[in-house]
Amino acid sequence: MLPPNPGRLSRLDQIMPPTYILFTLIFPVDDVTATINQLKAGTLLLESTVPFLLGHVGYGGQSEEGKACLEILPYVEGGNLSIITHIQYLAASYRDVFPTSHAANGAVADPSHLPLSFNPVLTTPAPIFRLQINALKDGVILGFAVNHGVIDGTGLGILLREFGACCRSAKSDNPIPLSVGIPSDVQLTTRAWLDDCTAPPRELQKYKDENDEFICSSVSSQPVEGLGSVVSASRGSLSTRTFALEGRIVQGIKSNVNRIIGALPSLRNAYADVSWVSSNDIVVALAWMSFNNARLFAGAQPLHDWSQPDNSAQKSSGGISFTVNIRNRIEPPLPSSFLGNAILPVRQPVPNKLLLLGASGDHGEFTDDLCPNSVISMNSKRGECYIGLACAALSVRQRLNTMDSDNVRRVLSYINEPMSPKTIAYNSMDILVTSWRDMGTYHVDFGDHLGYPMDMRVADIGVGGMFVVLPKRRAPDEKWEVKATAEPDVINHLFEDTLRELGSI
Repeated sequence: MLPPNPGRLSRLDQIMPPTYILFTLIFPVDDVTATINQLKAGTLLLESTVPFLLGHVGYGGQSEEGKACLEILPYVEGGNLSIITHIQYLAASYRDVFPTSHAANGAVADPSHLPLSFNPVLTTPAPIFRLQINALKDGVILGFAVNHGVIDGTGLGILLREFGACCRSAKSDNPIPLSVGIPSDVQLTTRAWLDDCTAPPRELQKYKDENDEFICSSVSSQPVEGLGSVVSASRGSLSTRTFALEGRIVQGIKSNVNRIIGALPSLRNAYADVSWVSSNDIVVALAWMSFNNARLFAGAQPLHDWSQPDNSAQKSSGGISFTVNIRNRIEPPLPSSFLGNAILPVRQPVPNKLLLLGASGDHGEFTDDLCPNSVISMNSKRGECYIGLACAALSVRQRLNTMDSDNVRRVLSYINEPMSPKTIAYNSMDILVTSWRDMGTYHVDFGDHLGYPMDMRVADIGVGGMFVVLPKRRAPDEKWEVKATAEPDVINHLFEDTLRELGSI
């Protein structure tokens, strides 16, 4: 049965970089043959419940402005009528392929275990979802390729849970029908609804005046340019490493930061009365601080002379860019089964002066006299580092607090304007953070033969300053695993040096 055509992609889908989300899941198994049969049956069931996954993305029609637009195409002549591209048999143990099960340094998905390459060819229809089964002597590696133009990170988590349910319910000889958990009509109607979102003209103009996240796709300037144009452009000169931050360390830093925020009214007032930050805010702020400190150490970003007024234009050249899931931030909330892109990129400028508090020796009003109950001495290098981290975390929390339904509608209205297509801006001085912390990958049960994934490895992304917060594991240690991509001289100094300054290691 050929899949139906759910229709055109939304404009929000179309601003995403034309890439695949590529990753592998490793499972130790006792009976490889029975496991493969279970996967085949589960895949057939998934194809019947979510048939548009068999389709492709390509130019299949015209928009209201008469321009070619991307659509989900139900079938491409000569295409594969199965999600599974092929099954590869390897004469190795999973222990050889995955020597450690937890955040090995530099561990990324092996390209030979993946069904597709990172960048789809835009001139030909690109598959939506494909799976490669890699059979080992005592395990299975599942290689996934998910088209980011159709499915975002949250949607991927929903899809993995559906796939797990299909594998649990399927029998190799007689699949059991499932109730459809991801109806195709919901994908179509939700995309149409997102395209119809508007804001009052005054509110739209307000966002245009403040916009720091998008550029017209025909415009390219330095250092800001379209993210799609830089994805994988310098992959050969970058290094990738996965860092495991102990949960107790993140929690301890958060407690100290919140204590400082509570003791300094002037600090709260500077950030619109934000009175607390979350663990996620702390991890994002740590990524920003450690990345910029590492760049300073490597000589990639010069120290500015803050005493000279003619350098004022450089004082806020960097920032934190991150994605916000709008599913529950807009009224009415989007359907829980929607797989498509429902994330908005936001950019929060962060003054680079926060990195230099220790070098300047001047932290103004933030003194021990004003913060007597803190365990951190404000007159120490450690205290200055904490103030910088607190300001960065407060910036993230302040920006998240602004992303209410009205603001989300303003952004969508801007994206949906027909006059000129938009693309995500990229500032080479920024870090880019995306969080899969709550994706639930390690909590998906794939059935009797597979069980829960032992490990997940993400393919190399190829954007300097990119941080991916990986899914939370089932283990009780509450580690935060962060995959970072940067120049080799920078990657070697991420996190550890900054954590040492904070007195956490």
